[in-house]
Amino acid sequence: MNHRGQVSPSGLVDDEKVSAIGAYARDELGPRLARLGSQVIAYDRPMR
Repeated sequence: MNHRGQVSPSGLVDDEKVSAIGAYARDELGPRLARLGSQVIAYDRPMR
């Protein structure tokens, strides 16, 4: 249910959507961004 007590059209309540987004960010997006960040840092370092 949303803050007005209504169920969203998809059938999921907002808390479940937020939990799913958080799980995706933690489990999939976070590690991918960390790998990308390490590649950018390695690329940005001057060569000796």
